[in-house]
Amino acid sequence: MRSHILFGGAAFAALTSSTAYAADGKYSAQLGQMLTAIAAGKCSPDMMGAGLLAACQAQLPAMSAGVAQLGKIDTISFVSSQDTDKGPVETYAIKYASGQTVHWLIGQFANGKFETLGTNGS
Repeated sequence: MRSHILFGGAAFAALTSSTAYAADGKYSAQLGQMLTAIAAGKCSPDMMGAGLLAACQAQLPAMSAGVAQLGKIDTISFVSSQDTDKGPVETYAIKYASGQTVHWLIGQFANGKFETLGTNGS
């Protein structure tokens, strides 16, 4: 999957000049839950802030098929964490049953919900 899916685009721009701060991640379980839901054609309103949920709903038809074709998640490995002005954004390498590994971003957690979820397609 080489598409460029990104929710909360301001977060991605902020990451280019941010510094890493954490030794390991906190959001792997939530990332796995959200990606499993997306593969099944659903967004996760209980975990997504309003902006992220709106972006998910708008992109879901195309995105769901792309994520589903990767297969079941085999492993989720923490890569790094970047501090942004709206909170940390963590990067994970997810290996799928298809054998492909995709790097996903998740973060900017506020009021019990995430504002950023996305991938650069690598």
